[in-house]
Amino acid sequence: MERDPVNSLLPELAEWAENQEQPVHGNSNDAEILLRLLYEHVGRADLGELQPADLDELLLEQFPAKVAVEADEDLTEVLATLRDLLTFAGDTGRIAPERVDDLRRKVEEIEPRFAEAAMAPPAGEQPYDLREELGLPDRLPPLRLPSDAELAAAARQSPLLDRARRLAIRTVACPIQAGALSTADAVAAAEELGFPVPDAVEGMADIPELERLWEWAAELEFIGPSTEIVEIGPTVDDWPDGDDDAVLDVWADALGLLLEEIFQDECADLDLEDVAYYAMVSLFLARSEGAPVAELRDMIREIAVDESTPDGAWDAWVERCGDPAERLLATLVDLGATKVEEGVARLTPLGQYTFGGALTDGGVEVPLLPPVEEMAAFDLVDFAKGSTDEELAAETEAWFEVRGAVAATDELLSAAAEGEAEDRMIAISIAAPLAETARQRWQQALDEPMLRPYAKVTLHQLEPSEELESTVADAARLLTDMLAAALDSVDPEELPDLLAETVPAGQELAIFEEMWRLDHPDVRDVLSLIGAQHPDKGIAKAARKAAFKIAPTE
Repeated sequence: MERDPVNSLLPELAEWAENQEQPVHGNSNDAEILLRLLYEHVGRADLGELQPADLDELLLEQFPAKVAVEADEDLTEVLATLRDLLTFAGDTGRIAPERVDDLRRKVEEIEPRFAEAAMAPPAGEQPYDLREELGLPDRLPPLRLPSDAELAAAARQSPLLDRARRLAIRTVACPIQAGALSTADAVAAAEELGFPVPDAVEGMADIPELERLWEWAAELEFIGPSTEIVEIGPTVDDWPDGDDDAVLDVWADALGLLLEEIFQDECADLDLEDVAYYAMVSLFLARSEGAPVAELRDMIREIAVDESTPDGAWDAWVERCGDPAERLLATLVDLGATKVEEGVARLTPLGQYTFGGALTDGGVEVPLLPPVEEMAAFDLVDFAKGSTDEELAAETEAWFEVRGAVAATDELLSAAAEGEAEDRMIAISIAAPLAETARQRWQQALDEPMLRPYAKVTLHQLEPSEELESTVADAARLLTDMLAAALDSVDPEELPDLLAETVPAGQELAIFEEMWRLDHPDVRDVLSLIGAQHPDKGIAKAARKAAFKIAPTE
C-alpha cells in the first residue's frame, strides 16, 4: 500500500521541533493542514519541490477554499507554522538555504493579503453549498427537540469525550517523542482506558485505538499544543463542567471532526472522503424512523466504488480495516450521536440538533418546532411532513388541547384553504379524524370551493345518512390536489391508477373539461403532466387540449 507522504513526514517534523534550541512558533495541527493542502491540492508531495508560485496557490487559493476560518480568528500562527516548515526543509537538506530565503520572502509578500483571502472564498468561486453538494431542498420539516439544558446533559454523557479527557489528564507531563507518547506511557494509558494492547508494542502506533484517540484529543484541545510534554488543553475545563453552550460547542466540534477524519487513516485505498456526511444526511432525513444499517452499508459502497476502483478493493479494504458502516456507526454511538437497535440506526436528539445546525449553516433551513402554545396550524402541517404517525398524533393532541377543538379545527381548515395542495391534504388529514368536535366549522367548509369536496367526504363519514352529492367539480378538484401534491414524484406507470382513484372509467374527458375551469394554481401543470405521461393516447390528448384552454398567467 502506498504510504501517505504527509503522515510519513509528521513524525520527523515533530522530532525536529523537539530538538530546536528555541521553541518553534507554529503548531502540529496547522502543519498537517498545510502539508495536506500542498500534497492533495497544490500537487507538492515533497517539500523539496516547493516553488514561490506554490505559496500563492497555497495561501491565497487553497487555504481559503478548503479551511473554515472564524471571523475573529488569528491567522499569524498559520504563517508561523509555514515558516517553521521552510526552516525544517532547509535544516533537513530538502531545500537549499538560498531557496529557503526566496520562499520566506514570498511568505512576507503574501502576508498582508492572506488574512483577507482566508476570510472569504477565492474570487469567482461561490461559498461551499452543502445543500447543492448533497442534493437537499432549501427547507426541511421542523424538529421537535429537547431543551438546550437536556441536550447539554446528554452531551456530558459522551463516552468518547470522557476517554479523550481522561487521556489528557492521565498523561499530563508525560514526554512527547516524535508527536507521540513513549511506549511505556502509551501502554499504561491504553490499559487504563480499556483498549486492547498487543503482546509486542514498539510504539503508540501499535495501539491504533489509542493513537486515534490521541489525535482527536489533541485536535479537540483536551491536550495542549506543546511538542515536548503533554499539557492540559482548554477543553478540559469546558467539558463536561462548562456551561451548556460550551459543552454543546465541544460536542459539535467533536462530531464535525469525526465526520471529517474517521476514514483518514492507514486504510486509504478507497475514496471514503465524503461518505460519513452522506450517511449522516441519510440518518437525519430518516428522523425517528431510522435507516437500516444494511442500506447505509450499500450506500457507502456505492459512493466509494466506481469504474476506476480496482477489482476486489472493497473486499480487501473491509477485511483489513473493517466494515465502514459499522466503524462509522460505532464511533457515532460512542460519541452519543446515534443509537443502533435491531439493525436500524437513528440519530439521537443531540445528533439531530447538532447536524441540523450544520445543515442550516450549509444553506438548508431546518426549523425547530415552537412550543405548543406558540404553534400555528402551518407549523403542525410542516411537522407532519417529517414525523411518524405517533409523533404527529402526540403533537396534534397537545395542540388541540391548548387551542380548543373548534379553534384548532378552524385554523387547520383556514390553512388548508390558503395553502398549497400538499399542505391542504395534510391539514385535512389532521383535522378530519377530530371533526366530531367541530361539526359546524366543517359545515361552513361546504361554502369554500377549495374545501368543499373534503367537507362532503368528512361530513358523510360523520353522518352516513346525510346525502351530500359529489359533483364533477368535486372530483376535478380532488384529482388536481392529489396530483399537484406529487408533481415531482409521480411514476408514469402509476398515473393510470392514481387517475382511477378519483375518476370513474370513461369520465376522464368530463373531468378534464371541468378541471381547466377551476381556480387552482396547479391545474395547468397537472393537465400537462397527464398529457405528457398517461399511456392512453386518447386520455393524454384530452388532457393536453384542456391545458391549452387555460388562459396564460400574467
